[in-house]
Amino acid sequence: MLHIDRRKDDPFTSRRAAIRADVEISAEIRQFGYSYYKTRLTDISQLGFRVEHPFKFNLGTRVNLRIPGLEALEAEIKWIEGDRYGAMFIAPLHPAVFDHIIQYVNGRHQKAAC
Repeated sequence: MLHIDRRKDDPFTSRRAAIRADVEISAEIRQFGYSYYKTRLTDISQLGFRVEHPFKFNLGTRVNLRIPGLEALEAEIKWIEGDRYGAMFIAPLHPAVFDHIIQYVNGRHQKAAC
């Protein structure tokens, strides 16, 4: 399911409004110096993302996120809630990259409906 909204009151995006997309994408994540592990990307914006991941990261940990079809994206863990982690990209995603991710999700859902 794809849902896009603006969350101006979200402290994670308080610097500026960001279009956020609720997604379900199998991705990979790693802390620098460690191997990649499978994770579930559940939310993304140009500024950051949310993943559900059983391995523990600490606040401030630098990670790389790999989404199918893209190069690794560098981010920093900003919040932790159980096995859910919110991270802010070191460099915001270019709008075309964000659009590519949304198109990927939309394409997968269209194929699944057939």
